[in-house]
Amino acid sequence: MTPYSHLPERIDGRNIRQLAYVKHGVIVACRLGDVVHPHVVVVAGTRHDCLNAGRMELTKLSIELAAIVPGNIGAVGDVLTGIMPKARQRAAEGLGKHMLVVDMTRQQQAYKLLLERLEIDVPLIVTTHGRLAPSVPYWACGRITLLSHLATQLSRPGVVNVLQPASKAETVQTPQQIKDALSAAQARPPKEEADAFVTETTTQDDLALAIAAAAQWGELGAPDPWVGEPMYAVS
Repeated sequence: MTPYSHLPERIDGRNIRQLAYVKHGVIVACRLGDVVHPHVVVVAGTRHDCLNAGRMELTKLSIELAAIVPGNIGAVGDVLTGIMPKARQRAAEGLGKHMLVVDMTRQQQAYKLLLERLEIDVPLIVTTHGRLAPSVPYWACGRITLLSHLATQLSRPGVVNVLQPASKAETVQTPQQIKDALSAAQARPPKEEADAFVTETTTQDDLALAIAAAAQWGELGAPDPWVGEPMYAVS
């Protein structure tokens, strides 16, 4: 049941909810590193359109920032703490949702540390093969699932877009670096590879997995098409 689905559209001739045909939101996805792997943070703007009988579908995922964050868990916590208030504000203005997806495969105990500073919508553990299942307190998702879904999104013209980042810092990935990472991502593991936590990846692989997580939960976290009145105005 969606948040407003139990409400009638009108009471005594007065609108109490209204259908929004377009909603804009923000998804922040982070794949945590460790002492030998840097963290990766991706910020993606989303557009959801009401296309199918009142259900909103992801029609655009715009990658606005992809950054490499060296350091300990406190360093990436500082970055996310700076990003999330802006994401929340943008999503509210666009009537959409803001989400934080954190891939904790390498540092599962970091969940409690980050929760002291952040509200995490999707704590994620990535394994080698194909699965997609909630597992307290994490979601368990196969690498093949994430990257196969991303490949599907990339095959739909205009859905996944790579934007020129506002920052020119060395840690910020260029559009070409992002596209190279997406091109290099391999969805299918070798047949002899056992199902296991995906930890020994390159920074390029980590970048592709973070973008894949944003695409995956852009679909799974579609907002409710209804908004309440008079809290919001729908153009």
